[in-house]
Amino acid sequence: MRYLNNDIFSTVRETVTAAQTAELYNGLTPNHNGFIKCPFHAGGDENTPSLKLYENGSFHCFGCGVSGSCIDYVMLLFHETVLEATEQINSDFNLGLEISNAAESEKVIHRREIINLKDAFNSWRDEMLRDLCLVIRVSNIVCRHKKLEEFTEEEVCAVKYREIYEMWYETLSSKENEQELEIFRKRKVIEQWIAMVLSSTKTKFTQDFNAI
Repeated sequence: MRYLNNDIFSTVRETVTAAQTAELYNGLTPNHNGFIKCPFHAGGDENTPSLKLYENGSFHCFGCGVSGSCIDYVMLLFHETVLEATEQINSDFNLGLEISNAAESEKVIHRREIINLKDAFNSWRDEMLRDLCLVIRVSNIVCRHKKLEEFTEEEVCAVKYREIYEMWYETLSSKENEQELEIFRKRKVIEQWIAMVLSSTKTKFTQDFNAI
């Protein structure tokens, strides 16, 4: 599981062991081999204990595969976020750590990730709009200057699907979030179509294309 690069989380993981959380929250103590019944699967009722508690403070269940530190244990047990689990351990084990700064760091990083994703999407959309415009222009030029039997495979694709290209262009231009998202999901196929059509732009119509 993912943690912020923050001393708060490291301190909690180094101070409290998974064995301590298992004992406090589930009343479970390890057998002589360091195993307890896993509380995360089979309703905690299994014939043979499958969750191993290690001396380094971590845990791993050989039944359901979950593993991690004391923070992961609490996250899984109470369905909490990393911050919520850290705050709960801090409170229940009286660690006296200041969590507010870590919480604020989490919010700042989350906001930054959203901004970066939006910037990446906007760049993709701008490039896609430019390429769709080129494809539509290719279609217009071909229809004006060539007979149907003279069309290349790429040009046929440009003309045949012109309405679809125009619809995509209009959707991306209008910035309708749900429809944009649908186009983004299909971007690999759409980009292949566009790439095939644009390979035909190196024709004698290039000058006309640029003049439109």
